[in-house]
Amino acid sequence: TQASGDAIWLSRPGERRTLYVSPAFWRLWGLPPSEDLSDCHALWLRGIHPEDRERVTQAVKLTYECERLFYDTVYAAL
Repeated sequence: TQASGDAIWLSRPGERRTLYVSPAFWRLWGLPPSEDLSDCHALWLRGIHPEDRERVTQAVKLTYECERLFYDTVYAAL
């Protein structure tokens, strides 16, 4: 995951806790890398285009509620 150009992160769905964020996440979102991942999800959502944000939020919510094992969605970033 370190060499990937994709923004990759791992989380524990039932806990809404981010475990890992790839360097590409910070680079793509134009943010400095941080060891504190507590606000990572909110930072990511703020970077999604407003027209796509609700749809993406719903996909993530279903995953966090364990109704899906993963989500795969396309969206525009700001």
